[in-house]
Amino acid sequence: MDLAPGADLTRTLRTQRITAAVLPPTALSVMDPRGLPDLRTLMVAGEACPAETVDAWAPGRRFLNGYGLTETSVWVTAAQCLPGGGRPSIGTPIRNTEAYVLNEDLEPVPVGAPGELCIGGLSLARGYLGRPGVTAQRFVPDPFSGRSGARLFRTGDIVRYCADGSLDYVGRQDSMVKLRGFRIELGEVEDALLTHPGVRSAVAMVRTDGGEPRLVAYVVPQDQDSSPQAEELRQSLRRRLPAHMVPTAYVVIDAIPLTANRKVNRRALPPVPSVRADLAENFVAPRTPPNRRWRRCGPRCWAWSGSASMTTSSRWAAVRSPRSGWWPRRAPRGWP
Repeated sequence: MDLAPGADLTRTLRTQRITAAVLPPTALSVMDPRGLPDLRTLMVAGEACPAETVDAWAPGRRFLNGYGLTETSVWVTAAQCLPGGGRPSIGTPIRNTEAYVLNEDLEPVPVGAPGELCIGGLSLARGYLGRPGVTAQRFVPDPFSGRSGARLFRTGDIVRYCADGSLDYVGRQDSMVKLRGFRIELGEVEDALLTHPGVRSAVAMVRTDGGEPRLVAYVVPQDQDSSPQAEELRQSLRRRLPAHMVPTAYVVIDAIPLTANRKVNRRALPPVPSVRADLAENFVAPRTPPNRRWRRCGPRCWAWSGSASMTTSSRWAAVRSPRSGWWPRRAPRGWP
């Protein structure tokens, strides 16, 4: 029996007359949903499920998007998905399972706010064999159940509760990055990119090619002959994300590189051009005497290492002079 994703697995499902299957979405992406009349129930799990997978495979059968972990005896939530419903949620907890969306202090967050998914219930494992430290870190006391000795498993996955009670998967906790003082959930950036009709798949990451760290978006276009322009993507994201979550560079690629386990291989993503090249086309030369003086001292101005924060320095720089427009009246403490 050949189970390699693609034509071989499709043939196995057809010849063996398989009626129910659990497969990762990436396996379905290289298979043809037609010609499988016996496959009446299909569940996807193991990774985020794109809306395109649901649209292609849900017609004519029961399609479920499941979520689970080894530490919780696998399945803990599931959602039934319909074609045309957009990116599916991971559903609601199954029987004898509790799901909580908590902040860093293990307190519940409001509906719609992202937080860590913590699982309780009868399916929890006892812990990690021979690893008491990790067990204590991930399996914590459950303050909500009222059962003596009850515990929660901290999954490390970021989700949010929707208004209908379902759970929307955002991304991994370790995919949250900090850039220029702001926390950025890369999964939210990728989800926003996928709302653009010209984007088939997307990956966001922070790169330091050429110096300053910056947020970069890699996109695979729906049509290789008419890929979306960087400014088009930027404007689309600005309508959905705060400014600090909008990537400064966009790279169009043919396909997202994957590891042997069918996960995104971020190390294989190509480098991006220098940030100076990105800014060159939008550069406007200083036109007034105050602008030119500020440009000459700019590199030295931002090198001072006083105790003032970026917010403080921004306020100082915005003091208006009645004679020369926007210009500082005096230098801050710590000026070189």
